[in-house]
Amino acid sequence: VGAEQVGIVIRNAEQLNAFLAAVNAGDYTAYVNGEGEVCIGADIDLTGVTLTPTTVDFTGILNGQGYKLKNWTTTRGLINLNSGTVKNIVIDESCVFNYNVVETGIQHCAFIVEDNEEPGIVEGCINHGNVNVTDVSAVGTRIGTIVGTSYGTMKSCVNYGDVTVTSPTVNNNQNIGGVVGYLNPNAGSKVALGTAFVENCHNYGNVNVLFACQPKKVCVGGVAGGTQMSKSSEATLLGTILDCRNYGDVSYRFETLSSGTYGNVGGVIGYSQADIIGCENH
Repeated sequence: VGAEQVGIVIRNAEQLNAFLAAVNAGDYTAYVNGEGEVCIGADIDLTGVTLTPTTVDFTGILNGQGYKLKNWTTTRGLINLNSGTVKNIVIDESCVFNYNVVETGIQHCAFIVEDNEEPGIVEGCINHGNVNVTDVSAVGTRIGTIVGTSYGTMKSCVNYGDVTVTSPTVNNNQNIGGVVGYLNPNAGSKVALGTAFVENCHNYGNVNVLFACQPKKVCVGGVAGGTQMSKSSEATLLGTILDCRNYGDVSYRFETLSSGTYGNVGGVIGYSQADIIGCENH
């Protein structure tokens, strides 16, 4: 019996919402195949559908198998919290993420995983949808397209969508990236030189940020916004950014000069306290 014939294969919006509800209920074994994976088995049209994101830690394996989520307009990501593996999910160009921190109350913004906890893995995911942000009035907003915040590992993820941030009210500690917003491996603890937590991730989308005023600690980058800003000698190296590429435009502007500091903008990453190896900005 093939792996797809064991467990429910997710092929439509109703099944996808039922799986997310099962995760929240604490038992999604009906969807797990013989290889221990939950598989998407077809492109899924989400026209007019509101997906209910997970509200508990997802610890399993979700394999999109390269199929697309299409016609999805959302204010929340698919998986709220992941410490398992989410891989091979494709977001179609027909999808749009409209983010407003006041409306959602969530400070982590991305289509696929809002918060990737260690030892979580997000791998082989591709985004073509645009992310539009209209309010970052909360402290610590983290905006990406595939992952909002990652404390775990990201591999071979690619973004083609644009990230556009325009906010009339701004608070401090904004991290905005084309693939992932904020990186903090092992919850800020020191890790070994060469330990990759972002590997072979590419950005082709444009990242454009316009704030009404200049807040403190803004990090904007093509692949990633920034890592943790640690002054502790025990956390001087926060992993490795390995073989990542940026091909998109990156811009950060503010209309009114204020007391804000730490405006960090880069092609690959805006602020890094990680080792950077083999990365390129085009």
